[in-house]
Amino acid sequence: MDKYDELILHALVENGRLTYAELARRVNLSPPAVAERVAKLEAKKVITGYHAHVNLEKLGLPIAFIVELRLNHNHWQNTLKMLTRIPEILQCFRVTGEACVIIRGAVGDMAAMEAFIERISQFGATKTSIILSAPVERIAPPGAAVTEGLKKV
Repeated sequence: MDKYDELILHALVENGRLTYAELARRVNLSPPAVAERVAKLEAKKVITGYHAHVNLEKLGLPIAFIVELRLNHNHWQNTLKMLTRIPEILQCFRVTGEACVIIRGAVGDMAAMEAFIERISQFGATKTSIILSAPVERIAPPGAAVTEGLKKV
């Protein structure tokens, strides 16, 4: 990884829809050189995908939440498989600590929230927090943190 790869990565984190021509202009390389570098970053799994950021409220899902789930058994693999089938779940993390699983999701109203909690309570004890706002929302660490991480690749 060199400074050009870092510049390309920073630009794509900011806007994943940049064309190779625009990326080339920003990092002062030719479009074919940028395309080759992006392909290498993808091959190394530094870039793992390109995503749209979706406004959940506009989709009718204004209530975002975090649920800590403490499993009541050791069959976590089966539980995780079942959790992938629940559409309200946006992310699911297997974690250390008191909870076994952390779930981030969204629902349309409090009745849907209650139904969701009842549904996953079959797997264990839950602790639910409603997300009021997200003052920090990133897909990668900013600036120097990314640069330091890239030096290890």
